[in-house]
Amino acid sequence: MIKAAPHLDHEEMLTMNLKLNNKRTILVGLAFLSICAFWQMYNSVIPKILTYTFHLDETYSGIIMAADNVLALFLLPLFGAISDKSRSRMGRRMPFILYRLRRPAYDAAAHPG
Repeated sequence: MIKAAPHLDHEEMLTMNLKLNNKRTILVGLAFLSICAFWQMYNSVIPKILTYTFHLDETYSGIIMAADNVLALFLLPLFGAISDKSRSRMGRRMPFILYRLRRPAYDAAAHPG
């Protein structure tokens, strides 16, 4: 059995008065709500863009969406592990975020409107 608090034994953990942090619970809930809302929008809009803008058959649009999900299964944990091992003044994730934002920032500056 894995102990949540190694300095407490089983009886001490049972008698602890644990209080729910309402603010943290609401913030975590809102984060999950925003992620779910984004993915719902993504999964409904991207196939339409592939079908109507790029004139792909719905079969190919579905294949692309499925490939996107399969790649995410492998790439997200990989990139998470890489960023978790990094140490920088800006934190663990921010250097990767800033690196990936260079191209969109350049495109927006080079091609306004």
